[in-house]
Amino acid sequence: MVRPPTIDNKVVERSLPVSDVPFLVCVEGNIAAGKSELLSWYNMYNGVTVMKEPIHLWTDFRSYNLLDLKYQDRLGKKGYEMAFQVLANMTRYKQLEETYGTMDVRMIERSPQSGTLVFADRARRHGSLSNLNFEIICEFNKILSNGPYREMVTPDLVVYLDAAPEICYRRIRERGRPEEKNLSVYDLRDLHFSHELWLESTHIRCPVLRLKNDGLVGSEVDLMPEINKKILELRDRKKARIEQGANGAARAPPAE
Repeated sequence: MVRPPTIDNKVVERSLPVSDVPFLVCVEGNIAAGKSELLSWYNMYNGVTVMKEPIHLWTDFRSYNLLDLKYQDRLGKKGYEMAFQVLANMTRYKQLEETYGTMDVRMIERSPQSGTLVFADRARRHGSLSNLNFEIICEFNKILSNGPYREMVTPDLVVYLDAAPEICYRRIRERGRPEEKNLSVYDLRDLHFSHELWLESTHIRCPVLRLKNDGLVGSEVDLMPEINKKILELRDRKKARIEQGANGAARAPPAE
């Protein structure tokens, strides 16, 4: 008998039921809220396509470490904030494009919308991104999230990992990513506030599943049953809507 994979003796499920309905989940949250850890668990699943943030591209783009340069350019004098925001959203759209068409559940770490309305908007408020550059980023996203791209990038579910800023700060110190060495608890509290503003806005057009994640790194596996239940529930509803629409179209009288 094949045993399911384990991490620290925790059993990890190996698949979600197969479906013929595409489904996109955006995993959102503060820096070090546990998004990558959660997606690492889902990377073991059959029937799930995982898209983690491409940190390797952000830290080595044409030999530039734009993630580090963005953090250093807090006043926005060198334009690295704009360059990073464009690159971050561009790589997210590329991930969504490359995985579009699969019937797997697609799970992406953050979305172009949160990249813009949480991180770029915060940069605008703090002066490292001009109002004009922020509007350009918004227009760029508007174009790519509508028209023929709409179905490709529109989420069916947002999973928000709600971790206390102090917990996130501790995890940042523990993981020791050099680009994040100057992040403060204040930065994380402000980002937490920015996420809350976004979640309460009218920009999100799909269900949001909020989950507390103040436990130890690795405890994200305990959140998976609730996430799986929500995915299956919403995917079944989506399939029913699609079938209802198809049946309605089939019964419609021919145009004269």
